[in-house]
Amino acid sequence: ATGVPSDGYSVTLPGYASGDPSSDNAAFTPDAIQLGLLNVCYVVSEFDLAVDGLSLINQVGATRIYENCLCQPRAWVDLSYGETRAVEILEYNPNSLILQAEGPGTLVLSEIVYPGWQVLVDGEPVAILTYQGLLRSVELEAGSHKVQFDFKPVPAYLGIGITSGTFVILLILFI
Repeated sequence: ATGVPSDGYSVTLPGYASGDPSSDNAAFTPDAIQLGLLNVCYVVSEFDLAVDGLSLINQVGATRIYENCLCQPRAWVDLSYGETRAVEILEYNPNSLILQAEGPGTLVLSEIVYPGWQVLVDGEPVAILTYQGLLRSVELEAGSHKVQFDFKPVPAYLGIGITSGTFVILLILFI
């Protein structure tokens, strides 16, 4: 989305080859559509960006602040013919998200697909889909739906259980 090639780990996003944000990455063009899908509504740059969808809204010294006119909300319903529908976020926590959405369509979250997420639509488990190869989504039938995403990483819970059991066994052996 940033247009900057990734060569490994960086503490910044995007990375800076020489550590100079005033000139590094000036040759690369961000993708406003992809940034918008990730709910990135503003881009800060030390150099001019001539990108469709990014509009300069302020400049402080050499620092430019662009608004992404293609920014999507945190969650939306894709109606599959270029239109979207708003979604009401009822609860938002790091490990749980509850939404009220109107179908039919694809409910899309501007969050990366990651193992361990589970989803209930009107209390029934359904499959999590991948939207545009990157984002979490789920298909909705016609009507109003309560959708709940919960992060329940089974391997992590299994690891905690094994570690706890091992600790108890070692404690018993020690005593």
